[in-house]
Amino acid sequence: MKDLYFFKDNKGLWNSGEKTSKEYFNYARQKWKHQKIKIKSLDKPIEFSSTALKEFVNQPHKFKKEKNNLLFNLDNVLKNSKYVGVKPDYKNNPNVLQIHLLEVLIKKEKSYFIVREMKDTGKLILYSISDSEKVLK
Repeated sequence: MKDLYFFKDNKGLWNSGEKTSKEYFNYARQKWKHQKIKIKSLDKPIEFSSTALKEFVNQPHKFKKEKNNLLFNLDNVLKNSKYVGVKPDYKNNPNVLQIHLLEVLIKKEKSYFIVREMKDTGKLILYSISDSEKVLK
């Protein structure tokens, strides 16, 4: 698995510059809100919502900058992630059927994308990311 924490900016240049949470969120909302990313391990494409993108950006993480930099290359990061399983929603949200967990490396340490499968629509929505293995339990 690749360690994908640097990104290409909108000019195609590799960058690891400083950005504010608001800048990350605004970029992510503009870039991903109406996109769908299909990965091999899931039968439906992953979609994005403004609420979930905000959750992703604001999620505490050991490597916060690198975690947020994933947003600039999210399609490739998701396609190179490792599917680690499905489980009930740990937040017991009544609108969520289950969550899917995808492993990715950030600075050679495991993190997990949390993808919610919604009850009413069956859509897969990228919800957050965690650097804690507690999400696996």
